[in-house]
Amino acid sequence: MKSNDEVAAAQHGIRLIFTLALILSLPLGVVAQDRESGPWWPSPHGPSDQAGGSNYVTPEKILKALQLPKTGQTYELGHPYEPSMPQYGDRPYYLSVAPAPTITKPGVAVTHRDYFTGFIGQMGTQFDALSHQGLTVQMADGTVQPVFYNGVTEEELTGQNGGLGGTEALGVEHFKPFITRGILVDIAGYKGVETLGATYAVTLADVIGALKRQGMDEDTIEQGDAVLFNYGWSVSWDNPSKYNDRNVGVGENEG
Repeated sequence: MKSNDEVAAAQHGIRLIFTLALILSLPLGVVAQDRESGPWWPSPHGPSDQAGGSNYVTPEKILKALQLPKTGQTYELGHPYEPSMPQYGDRPYYLSVAPAPTITKPGVAVTHRDYFTGFIGQMGTQFDALSHQGLTVQMADGTVQPVFYNGVTEEELTGQNGGLGGTEALGVEHFKPFITRGILVDIAGYKGVETLGATYAVTLADVIGALKRQGMDEDTIEQGDAVLFNYGWSVSWDNPSKYNDRNVGVGENEG
């Protein structure tokens, strides 16, 4: 059995994502957590916080980031929503624009109407709110409950309406604007490929190696930065057989 000092030293060297994964894999039932205190709550931003990591994008961070642009060039980080985009499982996406009526009299205003039906979550390029992923844990009173960021329970999240009209907590409206410095970590470039393999798991060593290749290191990344990873998969956006999760193991997808 490792000593407490050894455990603390090991944990200190693990990055946040791996630490969180370790915590979530523990047998949480042995911990006497309740609504006020648990394995990952209360948040360091306060027990009632709903903004998560966006709290690190402070006014000072924004002002500092705005000093960086030199050319004013912009880059699109998302893809347009369209029927041909990779769609998760059998989730549909339908958008219809009703043609304007035929009018023969000049000067009459015309308008279009649009109708959408389908999923807007896990569809195309998207943003997951803190209400998206949780974990069931055994509470101190013996009940097993789904718990989300900052200890928010399923009952608090979906409320009496059962989620109709949206969540009652941890919605994206609580996030603060992401106006900050972006750091692109080119994993595909580091591995010398255009696109990573479908089953390749990026490691912490890959991240450190990619940063070093770019003349950077871990200390380059500051609190509040937006860290972007290039896996090269964007080139396959219009190739469902290569990109789409529901086709893993089929056609060009070697997953």
